[in-house]
Amino acid sequence: MRGHSRNGPDCFYAPGRNRIKGALAPQTEADFARRWAELSRVGAVLRELEPFLLADKPAPELKLEVEKGEVVAREFRDTEGNVRILIAGVGPGESQALITTSAEPPLKSSGTFWSRFLSFLSKPAPQPLQSRYGKCLPLGDNKYRFTGTGICSDILAGGK
Repeated sequence: MRGHSRNGPDCFYAPGRNRIKGALAPQTEADFARRWAELSRVGAVLRELEPFLLADKPAPELKLEVEKGEVVAREFRDTEGNVRILIAGVGPGESQALITTSAEPPLKSSGTFWSRFLSFLSKPAPQPLQSRYGKCLPLGDNKYRFTGTGICSDILAGGK
C-alpha cells in the first residue's frame, strides 16, 4: 500500500529505511537474507499446491479425530486425482489427531455426468500417502497420526 507524506512517497516496505529520521533500521542484511529465504520456501510450497488449491472439483471429506490440542485438516485433489492433505496444529502446546482418508470403493458409472462426477468423489486416496515434514505416521487402513508442538503443519501427498 502506498501513501504520501510531506517527505515524499512512503512505501509499505523499504529495506534499510526507518520512519524516524537518522535512526538505524532494525533489520540488517543478514536478517533480510534469512527472512527472504524463508519466504522463498513458503512461496515454492504454495506454487506446488496451486493445482490442488485452485481445482474446481471438490475433494472427499476426511475424518479428523482430534486427540490433543487444536488440529485442522483438509483434503485437496487436482484434476488428475492426485491428493494433498494439509494438516495444521494451531497451538499452543501439543497437538495430536487421527486422520482417516476416504476409502469407499468407486461407484459404478452408468455414463451420465453425475454418476461420473460422484465416482470421482468417491475414489479412495492413493495409498500410502507420504508425509512431507515427518509429523504424520501411517497406521494402515487409510489412517495417519499427526503429532506436533506449537504452531506446526504437515502435508500428506499421494499420486495416482
